[in-house]
Amino acid sequence: MVPSRVSRWLVVVLLAVTGCASNGLIRGTVRVPRSVPAPVRKANVASRPSPADAIVYLENVPRKVDAALSHGAKVPTIEQTEHRFVPYVLPVVAGSTVRFENRDHVYHNVFSVTPNKPFDVGKYAPGKVKEVRFDSTGVVQVFCDIDPSMSAYVIVLPHRVFVKPDPSGAFVLPQLPRGTYILKVWHPSFGRLSRRVEMPKTGDAVVELRY
Repeated sequence: MVPSRVSRWLVVVLLAVTGCASNGLIRGTVRVPRSVPAPVRKANVASRPSPADAIVYLENVPRKVDAALSHGAKVPTIEQTEHRFVPYVLPVVAGSTVRFENRDHVYHNVFSVTPNKPFDVGKYAPGKVKEVRFDSTGVVQVFCDIDPSMSAYVIVLPHRVFVKPDPSGAFVLPQLPRGTYILKVWHPSFGRLSRRVEMPKTGDAVVELRY
């Protein structure tokens, strides 16, 4: 009996080590220019752009990785406060319902004319909430018809393996099996970038994405 117990214990340990060794992280930095050319400046955007407005994601991910991230997800929310949409860029998985919360002291509205998701929730009072479901993947720009200076983006993705960089541009994606991935980044002022990333046999993949 003793050898069999030891054998089972060794199997568990080996499986745990193998499982850890088979996964890794994609980490890196998004670099953006110091300023946005005046012709492409948009509402809500300062003349000095932030890498924190970017979305980093993978083109395709294993289904089990996506499923593991589905538990305990927060309700995606955009607040209208001080005549701005906050956050300016919101990534969500397809099928999500986004809450639009009016935190100002005036009436607001949310609408979009984006072809894959046109909608208009109408005017609503301070403290009220409107909800919109986003089923189709793509970039949806939203506006307020009461305050034309307000705009934001909802980025609808096919899975949950995405992240917003911090203000310095640093990001880390969830653990992934070893393999080759297409890493993408989208920024409201500079568009898209794409990079092929090979996960090493051990350790993490480190990349720099520069506009």
